Amino acid sequence: MAHHAQAAVRHGATEQEAAETIGVAILMNGGPGTVYGPRAFAAFREFQEQTTTAA
Repeated sequence: MAHHAQAAVRHGATEQEAAETIGVAILMNGGPGTVYGPRAFAAFREFQEQTTTAA
């Protein structure tokens, strides 16, 4: 999960794009997606924050 979140940030994904992607995963995956979706979004935001503070 962290690898994909970091790669999304590295390739310039926006928060909206990440949220939409995670939303589709939740829609398709059901229960497990509702648990891991918020964790994936939190990881994305953490990597995004690290990138913006390092720049």
